[in-house]
Amino acid sequence: MAEETGNVILGFKEVFRIMRTGKPKLILVASNPSNEIKNLSDEAKINGINIYHLKHNSIDLGTACGRRYPVSIVAIMKPGESEILDLIKGE
Repeated sequence: MAEETGNVILGFKEVFRIMRTGKPKLILVASNPSNEIKNLSDEAKINGINIYHLKHNSIDLGTACGRRYPVSIVAIMKPGESEILDLIKGE
């Protein structure tokens, strides 16, 4: 729902770029990230951006985003009508 009513950014290059120009509310990382994404996670933590490591792999995340390809990382800029930010309330 976040993708339908809010604003999300998919993919390593795009998420890395947006971390420098805007501040995502949350970054979702699939359970099988590449080494580049692990470095991006470190950068996000340094900048105070919330990271949520999913139990699902990049194929599952891509499917959840309505894509026919794997998606390893998603930045939530605006959650829209979704309750995705509830993921970080308990952390």
